[in-house]
Amino acid sequence: MADKEPKLAHLEAESLETHVAVCYERYHHFNKSLKEINEKIDKNEQDMDKGFSDIKKMLMWTASTLFSTMLIAIFAQMFNIL
Repeated sequence: MADKEPKLAHLEAESLETHVAVCYERYHHFNKSLKEINEKIDKNEQDMDKGFSDIKKMLMWTASTLFSTMLIAIFAQMFNIL
């Protein structure tokens, strides 16, 4: 396409209709690419939110397990069970 650019630029400089048509195609392709990028970003955001939710659940489970284990150890020490 690099060798077509000078010819295309020359045609665009001579004809407004050609310039408008070429710009339409450029912006159409550009907008399509932006939409695809936005969709990928949205999907990544949803995946990250799900991942953070899973991490939060795991942290809560770990904290509650640790707390209950420490509570059992304290009660066992207080009542000389172990």
